[in-house]
Amino acid sequence: MRELEAHAKALAPVLKGYVSKVLDSAFELFRSELRKDLDARDKKLIDTVTESFEGIPADLKEIAAAAAELIEKPADGRDADPEQIQKMVDAAVAQVPRPKDGSSVSVHDVLPVIHDEVARAVAELPAPKDGKDGADVQLEDVQRMVDEAVAKAVSAISLPKDGEPGRDAAHIEILPAIKEGKAYPRGSYAKHLGGLWRSFETTSGMKGWECIVEGIARLEVEQDGERGLKAVAILSSGVTSEKSLQLPAMIYRGVFSSGDYTPGDTVTWCGSLWHCETQTSDKPGEPGSKGWRLAVKKGRDGKDGTDGKDLTKGVKIT
Repeated sequence: MRELEAHAKALAPVLKGYVSKVLDSAFELFRSELRKDLDARDKKLIDTVTESFEGIPADLKEIAAAAAELIEKPADGRDADPEQIQKMVDAAVAQVPRPKDGSSVSVHDVLPVIHDEVARAVAELPAPKDGKDGADVQLEDVQRMVDEAVAKAVSAISLPKDGEPGRDAAHIEILPAIKEGKAYPRGSYAKHLGGLWRSFETTSGMKGWECIVEGIARLEVEQDGERGLKAVAILSSGVTSEKSLQLPAMIYRGVFSSGDYTPGDTVTWCGSLWHCETQTSDKPGEPGSKGWRLAVKKGRDGKDGTDGKDLTKGVKIT
């Protein structure tokens, strides 16, 4: 298979050259036939024009002068008839001979030439010599060659130098705080503003320190509107993180009046207390009203009294 592949690669440029030669020959033949047809047409046109101007001097200037004398000059361009000019042009065009169709070269015409050239090229190729059978190569020989190559490559590798001694994480001392007036050596660890800091160089104040574990240095909570809370956390590195929270706390808004109500608002309407569940502008208790829930229902009216005539004692509240 390798020999066939090698032969195919060797034949590829040869075949390409022969195909190019055949195509060039075919195109050259087509151009030659076309050139002959064009020359014949031009010759026929020249002969026709020459017969029409027999007797006129050969010199070009004399021919132009004689032709100019024979042509009647039009008066202000009005004597020329466009229809007559069109007829003359049509007649001249009709006298031009039509070129004949040429013959095209097909693939079947080229195949015999390619076959002959390929056969000749294959015959000129030198016969390959017989190689050794793959069974003659022993596995021990291959293993020995691989071992020698690996040993040679390993011997060329330079041994790395020992690095600086490391530090066991259990032996790292974490200082309880950073004293800004003190200088700390590179590689010191300390707590500061709720986080863990490491010195990447000899420090001067806070210069040379970096925060490697963020913590919360300070937490501030403040009211945001009637129901809102805003919490601001200042991290160890100075970065701030802010969160807002809205709580639906109950706020009495008095007797209902037209307007927008938010969750937590309570109003009095028709003697009852209503609690707002969702954003709404509807009237509580009306058909189709949304967003309100009855919190305290209006009490039932008592019976009419008789002004004490029935001698019924009233209820005394102590």
